[in-house]
Formats: sequence, structure tokens, C-alpha cells
Amino acid sequence: MSSWLLAQVADLVLDNIGSPDWVMQTIFLVLALGFPVVVFFSWAYEVTPEGIKRDSEIDRTQSITNVTGRKLDRAITAVLVVALAYFAYDKFVLSAARDAELVEATTKAVSREVVEQPEQIAENEKSIAVLAFVNMSADPEQEYFSDGIAEEILNGLAQLPDLRVAARTSAFSFKGQNIDIRQVGETLNVNYVLEGSVRKAGDRLRITAQLISVADGYHLWSETYARQIDDIFAIQEEIARAVVGELEVTLGLAKEASLVQQGTTNTEAYNWFLRGKFYIGQQSPDAFEKATESYSRAIELDPGFAGGHGGLAYGLAYGAFFFPYSQVAETVRPAYRRALAIDEYQTEALLAKAVDLVSSDYNFAKAEQAVLKALQTGKNRTLVTDAYWWLILQPQRRFDEALDLLAIAEKSDPLSPLIQQGFGSNLIFKREYQAALPHLETALEMNPNDSFAAWLLSLTHVRLDQLDEAEAAIGQLEALTGTNAWSISTWAELYLARGDETSARDMVAQAIALHDAGSEDPALVPMIGMIYWYLGEVDEAINWFERGTETPNLNNTAFIPIWLNRSTINRNHPRLQALLKKMNLDDASVATAKAAAASQYK
Repeated sequence: MSSWLLAQVADLVLDNIGSPDWVMQTIFLVLALGFPVVVFFSWAYEVTPEGIKRDSEIDRTQSITNVTGRKLDRAITAVLVVALAYFAYDKFVLSAARDAELVEATTKAVSREVVEQPEQIAENEKSIAVLAFVNMSADPEQEYFSDGIAEEILNGLAQLPDLRVAARTSAFSFKGQNIDIRQVGETLNVNYVLEGSVRKAGDRLRITAQLISVADGYHLWSETYARQIDDIFAIQEEIARAVVGELEVTLGLAKEASLVQQGTTNTEAYNWFLRGKFYIGQQSPDAFEKATESYSRAIELDPGFAGGHGGLAYGLAYGAFFFPYSQVAETVRPAYRRALAIDEYQTEALLAKAVDLVSSDYNFAKAEQAVLKALQTGKNRTLVTDAYWWLILQPQRRFDEALDLLAIAEKSDPLSPLIQQGFGSNLIFKREYQAALPHLETALEMNPNDSFAAWLLSLTHVRLDQLDEAEAAIGQLEALTGTNAWSISTWAELYLARGDETSARDMVAQAIALHDAGSEDPALVPMIGMIYWYLGEVDEAINWFERGTETPNLNNTAFIPIWLNRSTINRNHPRLQALLKKMNLDDASVATAKAAAASQYK
């Protein structure tokens, strides 16, 4: 009994101090070897008042066995009590604790497994990717037409609440690739894929579409349409409804309700509209100019075409990153107002309205309402998400909200460089530079011509004190844009990081020379202010900031408040606070705008 109790106590103590297994094994070996020795001595010897004697040497009339027996009985009873107490403690206390630890460890293991595993879609979930239709026309420039047809079908399907549709950017990223449908499904996390081709010759169209199950590659439905171009609207509607029928999605619409709503019956106007959307997607100064020309032509052919008016307003408003907004403001306003009078949910018009409200009046509250209304339609979600984070959330320093929004958008658009750019941008302004780096590198891998991502990457390297990498990134930026406000300000910051203030001042002198020569680069004035800010000349920096806010300029709202977020030094400067208040970007104005949006869209 004593050996058992000793073994139990030893096991408890040694387990808690983390001793090696061999220690407990040695104790068991000693107890086992000692057991027969103890039995032998107990049989052959007896304890007497004179000491230990052989049993054969003791007069049985003088034996005290009955006394020692009673003592031994009491000792055994005490040992039993201790043993029972230990058993109860082990059963109800230690065992419960071990079970709790086991449950906690198991839970943590399962949690890690769930987190580490990619999100999987249910087999019965209705989710689809509409790939860019292949341009089979003799003219390669007809690609805008095949892209546009697929995008309109995608937008029509996106209206259905029971169908999850992969965003255009990711779905179209497979264009020109001979890729297995199962890989497309795994990458975009969808169960079905719609692909097709378009051949256009004069006024004749031949469109082929097929719906494929990702799980087995089985063609659920396919159809070929050989029609006149005037039938394009009917063809798009037929394809969308055929897909819905095959997937058995509850429409919640009357039979006569249209899924694909073009907003015009003029096929030539629609053709120019598709051309405009194609150029808008390229996100460059030349492309914006071509887009506005295309939308203007669509409006000439059909003055009642909401998409044409909205596209024109959007192309001009967003092009203001490359030229002064004051040059286009008087064209943007009537265009988006006309579009919204025809269709209050016209996406591009709502986004153009938001840009106008911010650029002209610094009215972030109403601009946010317009963006949220566009987001509710479900159309062009990546475009709307992009506008939301950089036009509304980031200038107001609502970085965590922007990151949450981007995380949601990424699920349906995992291959979008705009989303990766958004992650990188907001993480930079949160001063989480190491976390921003892979997102910006990914954005540039997806779109090597993304000058904004190249600029952000150069900044990130400077902030991480990776100065050689920063210099290479600035070189990449200048290869895309030439020498401009973006590259000049980044050179200045790089020189200051190297302790070369003289070269940094040369950069600000170069920027001022461009300004005095009449440069219309809308980023130039706020960037000059930024260089002075880095040089520690706060009053001169604010002089340039104030000069910038005298005329409408997206670069003011997009960069002044978030650049200043880099450091809390001088944030309470009275002139700076007055400037932020003028722009509705002081803390009180931001809180009011946020509350207004929350109350309207609960």
C-alpha cells in the first residue's frame, strides 16, 4: 500500500515538473525489486523493544506482535485514508483539469485547422464565374464587344440574391489562357463556369455559350445564336435566363422582368457604350480620354441612354486624378444628373456624383450615401468598392473599415489588382509597412502598368529603410509615368532617409519650378507641401496645402490628411486643424459623416 501511494505521489510530482520518463521508470523498478525483500524481512524478523531480532530467537510469551500489529493497523488505515483522499482529488480535480486542458488543446487545433484551410463552397451552392467571351471576329479590336456582352450577362446574374457571381476582374483575368475549368473553379471558388465566344461580321452575330460544372467538367447547357446584331439584347437575356434555369435559382422576378437591362434599344449606341466600358477598365489617362469619347458618341445616338450619360460623367470625374477637376466639373454634373434622372441606380453616375461632392464641396457625408447606394445594386462591385475605400474611407482615416470592406470584396474578386492595391494603401497609412509589402508586390504582378501601386511600393521600401529597393521601385515608377509629382516627392523622402537634406531640397526646388512653369499635374501642389512637411518646415507646408484647397483637387482629400497620419507631430497645429475642418476631415466632421451613413444604411 505504501509503495502504491509513493508511486502515485511521485507520478503527480514528476509530471508537473516535466521530468524525463526514465525517472518514473527507475522508481517503479526500485519499488518492484524491494517488494520481495520487504516480504522476506517481515516474515523472518520482528521489531522488539530491544531492537530487530530473528523470529526464532523470541519467546512467544514475550512477543509484542499484538502491539505492533495494532500500530501497523493504524498506519495502514492512515495510508488508506491518504490514498482515498488522493483518489478523490485525482478523480474530481486533476482529471477535470486535464479534461479541460484536452478540450482547450483540441479546440485550438481544430481552430487552426479551420483557419489554415481555404474556404470551401458547398456542393449545392449556386456560384458562377462568367469568363470573358472569346473574340472570334476577324478584327481583334472587336474584343471590347465580346468582353461587353459577357460583362452585361455577369451583371444581370449578379442581381439574383440566390446566386453568387465572381467579380468581373477575377473572371476576366483568365482571358487568352488555355486553362482547365476545374482550376478556374478552385481559384475563384465557384461551382459553375459560363464561357462563350463571339463572332461579329458586319451586322451578323454568332454567339456560342456553354455552362459547365466545375466538379466533373460536364456541360450542363450550351447554345449557339446566329442572329442580326439588332438581336443582341435578346440574346444576352436568353443566355442569362438559360443559366438561371439550369441552376434552378429562385428568381423572385416576374417572367416579363429583364435580367440584363441595357437601357437603350439603339444597338449602335450600345456598341459605343461597350467600347467606353472597355477603355474605363484600363485605368490610364489615354484610356479615360477614349472612354469619354465613346460615351459621348453613345449619347449622341441615344440622348435618353442613362448608361451613356453615367459613363461620360464617370470617365471625366475619375480622370481628374490626371488633370485638374475644375476643367471638367461643369460637364460632369449635368451628365450624372441626367443619368440619375433616367435611372437613379445607374452605377457610374452615382460614383461620378460622389467624386463631384468630394472634389467641389468636401461633402463626404453625401458622397458616402451615393457610393453606398451604388454598392446596394450589386453591379460593378469591384469598381464601387475601389471608389469607397479611396474616395471616402481612407481620407477620413477609417482604415480598418476600408480593410474590412476589401476583405469582403476579395472573396468574390481574388484576382483583382485594385483590391490588393487597396490593402497595401490602407496598411501603409496605418503604418503597417511590412504587412503592406506583399499586397503591393502582388498588385504589380497582376498589373505591371499600375503606376499607383508602383508609387506605393517605393514608399513602403523607404519606410522599411530598404533604400536600395526603394530606389529601384522609383525607377520602375518613372518608367511608367516619367518624372512627376509622385516620383519627385518620393525621391525627396528617400534622400532624407539617407540623411541627404541637400538633395531633398533640390527635389522641392524642381517641383516648384514645374509649378511655376504652369504644370497642370493635380498632385504637384499637395506634394510640394508634403516635402516641406518632411523637412520640418510646417508653416511653409501648410501654405502649399492651403493653396491646393483653393481649387477642386482629388489629390488634396486623398493625400493631405492621410500623409499627416504618418506622425502625430504637429497634428494639433492651429492652421492645420483649420484646414482639416475646411475639408470636413477633422475628427468631429468624420464622426458626423460616419454616423449619418450608419443611420441611413443599417
